[in-house]
Amino acid sequence: MGTDNIIQFPNRNRSNMSTSDYETKIQLFLENIVPKILSNFEENGFDSDNNTIKDAALLVEGIRSYLHKVCGLNHPLQLIADNLFESMDRKGNLEISNKVKIVITQKKDN
Repeated sequence: MGTDNIIQFPNRNRSNMSTSDYETKIQLFLENIVPKILSNFEENGFDSDNNTIKDAALLVEGIRSYLHKVCGLNHPLQLIADNLFESMDRKGNLEISNKVKIVITQKKDN
């Protein structure tokens, strides 16, 4: 076979994208995938209501945080994830640390 049979795949060099481009790409991805995830939950009997909206928001922000990290961007949940998971068990699963202390302070009104 000659070298002319080589298939060139798109360059996935992430350094060419701006932070704004990443943010747009991440947002579009979330707008596509989140309704599918929530629909799949409901199809399997896990119905959401107003009582679970913050949990769903945490799920979405967790995905957003993951995508930011993959793209080399920071997200506030990364600090929590880095400290929440302590080590791996014998099966290679992450264990949740029992030593995490999260301090949440109320925002002051201006």
